[in-house]
Amino acid sequence: MQDFDIVDYGNRLGNNKMLMTLVAKEFLTEGAGLVEQIMAQAAADDWNAVARTAHRIKGASAEVSGLAMSATAQQLEVVLEKQDIDAAKQVLEQLQKDYVALASALSNSAF
Repeated sequence: MQDFDIVDYGNRLGNNKMLMTLVAKEFLTEGAGLVEQIMAQAAADDWNAVARTAHRIKGASAEVSGLAMSATAQQLEVVLEKQDIDAAKQVLEQLQKDYVALASALSNSAF
């Protein structure tokens, strides 16, 4: 799956370069905090909090057209609904990788 869809992102924000840059910068800050938060929640075995944060990550990453990260966050919600903690731990590893890839794509994009 594609980490970042720049065409979709442009369409979402009316191809307004200044707005695209502003929203991307905001996501980079917020996204890093959310990933840090979800990892701390998992380390504390607070899986209800992990599910809530996964939902926030799903929306935030979709807002910047981070397709892979949004899909992984949704997958995390699904495995947690099934209370499959082992699967959730694996999905969390992928979520971290997806954030790094999306952050890189956003940082390196010239809007």
